[in-house]
Amino acid sequence: MSQATFSKKETIGLYLLYALAVILVVSVGIAMALMTSDVFGSSKGLKVYLDVESNQRPQEACITTYQFGRIAADCTYYFINQGHTSTTLTYESGQIQNGEFKVCVRLNDGLENCGNGYNGEAKKPENVSVNLQRSFTPVDNTVDPQSQSQSSSNENNNALSQSQTTQVIICTDGDCKVQ
Repeated sequence: MSQATFSKKETIGLYLLYALAVILVVSVGIAMALMTSDVFGSSKGLKVYLDVESNQRPQEACITTYQFGRIAADCTYYFINQGHTSTTLTYESGQIQNGEFKVCVRLNDGLENCGNGYNGEAKKPENVSVNLQRSFTPVDNTVDPQSQSQSSSNENNNALSQSQTTQVIICTDGDCKVQ
């Protein structure tokens, strides 16, 4: 049996060809692994569409997610507008387990409320709504009939002599107080 002999140029060419083949095989393997995980969703976590209704001034809010009595995703800051605000929260795979979870939104002025969601077996997005409506005490403009002056001498000054209950609400930085 005879042994093939190669020149120095041929040997270098064969080594280069071998190195290119190894690089190609490794690249194809990595690409297939990445494609497989994207197609089957094994590397994707939960996606939550969060809708917030607020009657507060526009401000930054801290959004925290809780599950099983613990913080699953610590405070993330988002800007919340007055009226309707929508945002998408994306969690890494395994960050939110299957089951119920709670998304809480806390405004800088301290108002906080939460909405519930459920992460099911089927990996599909979840919708969560949070209502940040602060109720204000209405102003009472009613007149107490017993305290009204019936004297004709005071009729010219009726507006000054009437006893009215008026509430003044002063709001500073989203904190409202009745005076």
